[in-house]
Amino acid sequence: MIISSQLYSKVIEKNALYNKRLKVLSGYASAGFLERVVTQFPYLEVELYIGMAKQGITFKDHLKFTDLCRNNPLIKVYYQIYEPNNHMKIYQFENSTETLKFIGSANFSENGFIKQREILVGVLDNFQYIFDEQLEVSLSCIDENILDYIPLTLEEEIEKSESEKGDIRHNSITTYKIGNNPPSDFIKNKSFLKTKIDPTMYEKFDVLIVQPAENNPRWASSTINARFINRESYIRQNNTWNFQNVFPSDKEFKIYFESKCITCYLNGAFGAYLYFKDFDLYEYLYTKLSLEEERAISFEDLAINSIERLYFIRINETTYIMSFEKN
Repeated sequence: MIISSQLYSKVIEKNALYNKRLKVLSGYASAGFLERVVTQFPYLEVELYIGMAKQGITFKDHLKFTDLCRNNPLIKVYYQIYEPNNHMKIYQFENSTETLKFIGSANFSENGFIKQREILVGVLDNFQYIFDEQLEVSLSCIDENILDYIPLTLEEEIEKSESEKGDIRHNSITTYKIGNNPPSDFIKNKSFLKTKIDPTMYEKFDVLIVQPAENNPRWASSTINARFINRESYIRQNNTWNFQNVFPSDKEFKIYFESKCITCYLNGAFGAYLYFKDFDLYEYLYTKLSLEEERAISFEDLAINSIERLYFIRINETTYIMSFEKN
């Protein structure tokens, strides 16, 4: 049985109605497509394994995958957390009397089943051992440690054909050169993160990295320049924002910055200092500014490159996005 057109109707719709469970192993997958399937077939158990997850899952998809799993016990989504990555596409429908299996080129996504020309072939082989092996190298998307293994990206999912992608993830978090304006999509695509906002905390906020000399005469030995008095670099809250109103004061939290996921915490009197674990903002800025010598970085150094402020978007209680661009 070879199916090369109308894959959604001929594979998903035809078989989901008369089967209890659908097991999927797919290199890439779309949370929107999963939502479409389970909305149309609310009694179908879906077990989805994403084999190329280590190349990145978008924030949009991750939030949707986790919401679907938490709100529907029939849905389980697993990200592969160990290499080598798995590029297979296997679809297995199960009921009490038979199992139907398909393999081919189609990812579990709108592109794979609706927009692009793909192929699926019905086969008789037993793939259960592959699913068993996949479970051993995967972790549930709602596991509390999943973001220690899987990078999240800021971009919308734009799934290209396999030949265009060349088996490389379309992109991870985009980085920008100082002085250049980022693509408009970088700003636009942050909007989907504004979900489940806690009204007791600010939704978005910003802070000066280094105060002007007239506001802080000790600017050359404080905040990111504290290294020059043998202290760890930090960011200090400004008069506008109280860090304890926007960050958790009693536990560590995650900040996503370009391609990095940084563990952070508050310290100092009244939690006024923001510290970064395993990330030195001074070193980052020193490299980006192409300074000729190691010296204190001034407000003017940053302002001339339009990077004097850090802008934050709160995703949830312990997850944030940080950038140099106004939200």
